[in-house]
Amino acid sequence: MSRQKSVTFLCVLFVTLCIGFLTPSSECRANSPDEAEVKSVINEWLTAWNGQDKEGVLDLFSEDSGIAKGKEKKLLTKKQYSKEVSKRLAKNKNIKAGDPVISIKGDTAKAIVPMKFPSLGCSADVVFLIRKYDNVCKIYRFSTENLRKP
Repeated sequence: MSRQKSVTFLCVLFVTLCIGFLTPSSECRANSPDEAEVKSVINEWLTAWNGQDKEGVLDLFSEDSGIAKGKEKKLLTKKQYSKEVSKRLAKNKNIKAGDPVISIKGDTAKAIVPMKFPSLGCSADVVFLIRKYDNVCKIYRFSTENLRKP
């Protein structure tokens, strides 16, 4: 092989290896929730909520989750939220959800779901941030935005 062909071959090999290292592997992508998994978590949450299943609701949150409370959006830990969820379940029955708008960046999926709260006489956008933990999707952040009264 001539020197020029050797240099060209080495350059092509180097670029190929670099591209391989910079391209996310399937293992990397496996840590990102996909759209179907996000919709599944939202449906599980809605089913547990409307079924007044406190443990079912709490099981969907990660241990390091933050749940926004009040106008100030103070983040409650999962443990703090567990003390309040029964009151929230009692107030907000038969929630109706619209189609989610989902975006996925890195290891986090964001879903904005329009919801109606008939027992409160209002609607709002519920924002779910969802991540995978040990290959299981969990709610990492949860908040309510754009409260609307009819």
